[in-house]
Amino acid sequence: SIIPDFETINNLIYVILDRYFLSVPALKRLQELTSEETVHMEIVTKAKCNCTAFEKPAPRKSGRGRPPKKGKAVRLKDLFLSHKEYFREAKVTVYGKEEKLRYYSIDLLWGQKLYQELRFVPVEYHGTQSILAGTSLELNPLSMIRLYSFRFQIECTFRESKQQTGAFCYHFWSKHMPRLNYYRKKTEPSPLE
Repeated sequence: SIIPDFETINNLIYVILDRYFLSVPALKRLQELTSEETVHMEIVTKAKCNCTAFEKPAPRKSGRGRPPKKGKAVRLKDLFLSHKEYFREAKVTVYGKEEKLRYYSIDLLWGQKLYQELRFVPVEYHGTQSILAGTSLELNPLSMIRLYSFRFQIECTFRESKQQTGAFCYHFWSKHMPRLNYYRKKTEPSPLE
């Protein structure tokens, strides 16, 4: 969904976003906004299942050459097997119910050429595996899970709008606007210009 949900905790704004927004441009824009010090926002989102992050680089050895920006690559989906013994069980209120789940928390670098440190929380819940990502390294993993469960309320709002009020059923078009020709050539001007 495009409309983010947000919650304020300790004068911080936590923006809960869809997995589409875990991108380098979104993280750069967040850094720009927080550097202005007018507002301090943190993102909580879901990572794609094929996401790869990186460990922190090893301490630099003396000698020539550029220091490394990243360490060893970590496929986040592999954490469910490779770090299985480190997962913790907890009861968390998600989607309005107290549920039992397993989770693990790890801070890794993410983003091609950005390498920003993010907190990743792999979660096993009712046989499904999800990987949450957040920009706040101080946020408790259980709070992160609870916050992301609020994102589902956006989907409920869209469903109610569609089924109860009939929103999204109409195409808003004026008879004064020119008709669009989907088969026009690239050299022809657009009728909306």
